Amino acid sequence: MGVGRAEQLGKVPPEFLEGVVLQNLGAKRKSVLVGPGQGLDNAVISLGGKKVLLVTSDPLSVIPSIGLRDSAWLSVHLLASDLATSGVSPQFAMLDVNLPPEMELPSAAIYLRAIGDECKRLGIAIVGGHTGRYPGSGYTVVGGGMMFSVAERGAYVTPAMAKSGDSVLITKGAAIGATAILANSFPETVGTKAGAALLRKAKSRLRDCSTVKDATAAASVGLREGVSSMHDATEGGVLGGAFELSSACGLPVIVNLESIHVPDEAIVVCETFGLDPLTTTSEGTLIITCKPGAVEELGAALAKEKIDNYEVGYRAQYSSRFSGSISAYYNVYDKLRSLEAGPPLYLGNGLDGRTYGVEAEAAWQVVRMWRLSAGYTFLRLILDVEPTSTDTQQAKQEGDSPRHQAYIRSSLDLPHALALDASVRFVDELPNQQISATTVCDARLAWKPVKSAEVAVVGQGLFDSRHPEFGKPSARREIGRSIYGKVSCLF
Repeated sequence: MGVGRAEQLGKVPPEFLEGVVLQNLGAKRKSVLVGPGQGLDNAVISLGGKKVLLVTSDPLSVIPSIGLRDSAWLSVHLLASDLATSGVSPQFAMLDVNLPPEMELPSAAIYLRAIGDECKRLGIAIVGGHTGRYPGSGYTVVGGGMMFSVAERGAYVTPAMAKSGDSVLITKGAAIGATAILANSFPETVGTKAGAALLRKAKSRLRDCSTVKDATAAASVGLREGVSSMHDATEGGVLGGAFELSSACGLPVIVNLESIHVPDEAIVVCETFGLDPLTTTSEGTLIITCKPGAVEELGAALAKEKIDNYEVGYRAQYSSRFSGSISAYYNVYDKLRSLEAGPPLYLGNGLDGRTYGVEAEAAWQVVRMWRLSAGYTFLRLILDVEPTSTDTQQAKQEGDSPRHQAYIRSSLDLPHALALDASVRFVDELPNQQISATTVCDARLAWKPVKSAEVAVVGQGLFDSRHPEFGKPSARREIGRSIYGKVSCLF
């Protein structure tokens, strides 16, 4: 057992979930319509007739740096957000509160009153639970809770209901939760990097760490016929949420990274702490799949509640052997870094920019042993110098990105534990780098005598002896053709 894996905190690894948690679920009952699984937020239990019970659970927390009342608000909304992804408003709650001994009863009273007040505001009745202070309990997790609702059969959605051809949208953007918690926990650190205005905005994101309003607005478009599924992005961020959604519905979710909005304050906070905004915790971001014809109505419903939303993809599985995806994006940026004339030269924010493009991918299982995949990306980057800026160079960076990229890849399983992979990729010219368009071919022949070992011969850049990929002529190094052997062992 690896030490790093044993010490992993947060959600358990997918293999542990599949191999241990989901293999030990007690007795089987026919009334369980939807049980636990990767990416599934709520259980669904038949109550007989046309009624079902929707149930979810989550930890309760007290985060000292944000205070008792905000901790209570966050605990309620993390539970309520999970249940709301069903399209049904939370109705009942049971809470198991195990407080640390150092929390005095007056402080506990503030926390519990705040929980009660927020549940009342959301229309949630607390119908039972347990409350105590115990040695060994500590911050930040101070217990757990359940929320549940009664609904009509057919009047709810789950992440497993996402369908081929659905559009994929997210609300608010990425890294919402991490931005809010870190800005409130380390205001001086964030303020030094971000400045006072962005710090205030980052701290205010705490009340965006809920998808209750998002899910309620989305449900108003119509469940199943309009919105087919909802899932909130939490510990694994937007990309983790997309992976969980894919696991639940059984369809590939290929996300165009450029289309995922990252708010300015989230960019600064993540840079400060060395985090990837697409994979860090993002409570408050809701991933929604809907019929393409419902996108406009869904966007209007979210906008009415002043919730930003962004379309990030399209799901298609035309048959068991062929799948594809296509996504489009348009981003607007302002106050980008510029290099201003002095003397001396100094960094400013005199550039504005826009990006738009399309990304498409397809996969074809030709036969059981042979798979083909292909993809194409179009990117248009436009940088404009503001009238007050003296920068004459930075706008040329729009020529540092290829406008067209494409690839085709073949994966072939051969007899005797052999595998042959080959790929051809095209990258368009980089005018600012004086680099012409290139086409590169790579190939790999591998032999896997046992599951834990592989011997491979790899060839890269087989079409030409060498080619440049980035950098001005005076400073760059060219990539040469290479053929090498590789031995891999897994422990």
